[in-house]
Order: sequence, then C-alpha cells, then structure tokens
Amino acid sequence: MTNETHTPQEQPALNQPLSPQPPAQPPYDVQQPYGAQLPQQPYGAQQFQQPPVPPQNFVPFPSHTSLRRDIMSTCLTVLAFILTIQLGAGVLGAILMLAAEGPSNFLNETDVTSLIGKHIDLIMIAQLIAMTCGLAWFFLIRGKKFLTTDITKRNASPRASGIFELIALMFGIQFSTVLLAMLAETILRPAGLSATDSMDSSVMMMLSSPLGILYVVLIGPIIEELAFRGAVMRKLEPYGANFAIVTSSILFGLYHLILFQAVFAFFAGLIFAYAAGRYSLKWALLLHILNNLLATLTVLLPRALTMLPQDAAEEIVGMGFIALYFVGFVVAIVLLVVKRDSFKAQKVAGAPVLPRVFKTAYSHPAFIVYVSLTVLFGLVSVAVGL
Repeated sequence: MTNETHTPQEQPALNQPLSPQPPAQPPYDVQQPYGAQLPQQPYGAQQFQQPPVPPQNFVPFPSHTSLRRDIMSTCLTVLAFILTIQLGAGVLGAILMLAAEGPSNFLNETDVTSLIGKHIDLIMIAQLIAMTCGLAWFFLIRGKKFLTTDITKRNASPRASGIFELIALMFGIQFSTVLLAMLAETILRPAGLSATDSMDSSVMMMLSSPLGILYVVLIGPIIEELAFRGAVMRKLEPYGANFAIVTSSILFGLYHLILFQAVFAFFAGLIFAYAAGRYSLKWALLLHILNNLLATLTVLLPRALTMLPQDAAEEIVGMGFIALYFVGFVVAIVLLVVKRDSFKAQKVAGAPVLPRVFKTAYSHPAFIVYVSLTVLFGLVSVAVGL
C-alpha cells in the first residue's frame, strides 16, 4: 500500500454541488447587443420542477392578438396625451391671460402672437400643468410599472466610448437636419412656404422666458422620456427590441406635430430609445437634455455677445455649432463603417419575436389614425405658418 497525498489543487472540494449550476449573470450581458436573450432550455427540461400553477407575475408569450391590442392602446394613449397638452394648455393659458389682462383688454386684443409673447410665462405654466396631467394617461397601459420598472430598469453599464459614440451619432443627425432644412427652404421659399418658420417662432418665443428655458432644457425632456422611452417603449419591448425602438421613435417624432421637427425627433428618438434599452432611461434622458441644451445655446449665445451686431453674432454662433455637428457627422460615418458588424449583431439580437410584427402593427386602424392626424396637423402648420 502506498500513501497517496493530494496537493490542495488535487483535493476535491467537499462543499461544491454535485450537479453543475447555471452561472450567475444578469439577463443582459454587458457585451451583448440590446435585446439579446440568453439561451433557452429545451422544452420539458424542467417539467417536473415547474409549479402546477403559474406564478402571479406570469407573462404570456406575445401573439399577434396581444400585439394588435397593445398597439391600439399605445396609439390611443399617445393621442390622448397630445390632446390633453394642446387643449389643456390652450384653455388654461387663455384663462390665465384673461385674468391678467382683464375681460375688456383680452377680448379686444387682435394680435394673438403679441398677446402670447407678453404673457409667455403664463403660457409656459399652462403648458407644464397640461403635460404633467397628460402623463396620467400612461398609467392606463403600464399601471404601477410606469413609476417603477419603466424608470428603474437597467441592463448593461455604459462605457465612456459607448456614450461618446451615441453623442457623435446625435451630432451627425443634427448636421444632416441642417442640410435638410437648407434644401427644404430652397424648395419652399419661392412658393411663400417654410418648413422651419413655425418651429423657429415657437422656440424663440419659449426661450424668451426663464421658465421657457427651463421647460425646453429640463422639464420637457423629463416628461417626454417618461412617456416615450419609459411607458411606450417598455410596453412594446416584448415584441422585440428593434420593433420597440422604431415604433416608439415614430410615435415620438409625430408627437411634435411640426413635420420638419418630427423628422429630426424620429432619428434622435432612435438614439434615445437605444440608450434607454441598452443601458437605462437615465442615459436617454441625459442625451435628450444635452441635445436641447445645445439647441438652446444657439439662441442664447448670440444674445450674450452684445459687443457684436446681432446678425453677426448669430452667424458666428451658428457656424460654430455647424462645425461641431459636422465633426460629429464625420465620426458617425466612420462608426457606421467600422462598427457595421455590431449594427448587424443588434439587428439580429433585437429581431421581432413574431413574424410580420411591423406590418401587423402599422396596418392597425389606431396607428393609421394617429399618423394621419399628426401629419395633417403638420401640413396645416406649414401652410398657415403656425
């Protein structure tokens, strides 16, 4: 008999389980694209371990029936949100201006634009109240999740390079939008129309008030992110990450009701939605705030350059931001080429879980009504210069 000795590396670990255990990892791995799922166990592998009654948080597998129901409720909810903002802000703003001006002055005023400009703070108060009340509609489709998991859900932790790439893509969209605006104005100006006048006039009016600046930079992004990257995108995620990103961005873009602004909002919404799904809602909010802050600075900085004529200050600041956006545009093009495999991986990882998801959703009457009404309002705003 020989005495066998075991080194510490050779001795069996007595406290280890007899069967292999699944590795502890989050549902979304840091290295996986947004929407990538972990491998599923074969059907029946745990049939003797499953409880006979589904747990209370059981979620049925998505179907075309549930998709039609969810797209209808989502579109109607966003429509109710828009109507609450437009009608609520209009009615409440009129009441506040009536109280400030007095009945005789208010009824005899013929220049509505100057009246609104005079009481822009009251209009912004009405807008904030209406938007806050409008958020209540999203409880109909999300319930308590609207203020819990929709906000707190986190997947991967972002790297600095990942956030830089999203910012570069956002700047690239800004530069493309500038080029599109120049082309649109060249086409429409001879006919006495404009694709940007309605947007520019409303933005300039809001930024003439400190409360308006706070709304554009901070409060507006918070409410919009809660609504579209919170409730709407989370509602549609079970049907595939890519479907949730694209559809929530379409609804978000058309929500702005100004066609030219809707185009930019759609593409920016793609970035915000990806950031919310890949990382968390916080990063979508920060990107949204950054975008609106830069847009606000393009208006406020020329006003601060009092040593220069206003036209010259506006041109200098405008060219400076265009140069910044052009750098982002170049970086975005490079990223699209260098990271094309990553984009392909995202396309596969976030693929819809059902066949014909986009066709089923976009052919639903509720979606068609939403698109038709918002586009019609946008065309009217271009025609009459709202």
